[in-house]
Amino acid sequence: TSPTNNSVLTGTFRIVAVAPADTKNVSFNVSGGCSATYDDLVSSDGWTWDFISTSSCGSGEYTNVFISAKAFDNVGNSQLFSVSGITIDNDAPEVLVINPNATTNTTHRAGIVVSANASSDANRVFFEYSPNGGGYWIALGTDFAGAGGWNVTFDTGSVADGADYKIRANATDKVGLSSVSTMAGNFTIDNIGQVTAQITVQ
Repeated sequence: TSPTNNSVLTGTFRIVAVAPADTKNVSFNVSGGCSATYDDLVSSDGWTWDFISTSSCGSGEYTNVFISAKAFDNVGNSQLFSVSGITIDNDAPEVLVINPNATTNTTHRAGIVVSANASSDANRVFFEYSPNGGGYWIALGTDFAGAGGWNVTFDTGSVADGADYKIRANATDKVGLSSVSTMAGNFTIDNIGQVTAQITVQ
């Protein structure tokens, strides 16, 4: 029987029951925060149910879900199979770029710690930068730990000066759901800085 106990699932997944040879039909049931039923009358493709959890459960995360399959023969005898402790996760993590400042055009040189806030279900945050206001994006790196916040270091000295830089962050959770935050404004990279002329009289 699939899935197994304590599985973490998302989106559409197949529920499979292995039933006796004399089975006439199998009734599937999902319960525990998210509820749905299905009666499989055709064994040619196995006793299965392609469960669309986004339709039956909606968004959000459901824990301790119970899935059962009850097999019936021609005279009404039945046999029950079940799994428990299932998590159905249709809730993408939240993420928000916090540095550089999302709305005020700040100036940076040499290096900057790019950071984002993300919800507790995120297990990694991938950062990118754009040198032209979002025309295209270049990878900066991925924070897999989140210790002290989600962040990577951007060596601004390795790129050209410009006033149209942007950062975006993509947070992903354990089942692969993700969401993106792009800073609303731009920021400036000025590696040269102000040049002060000096006149020496000899």
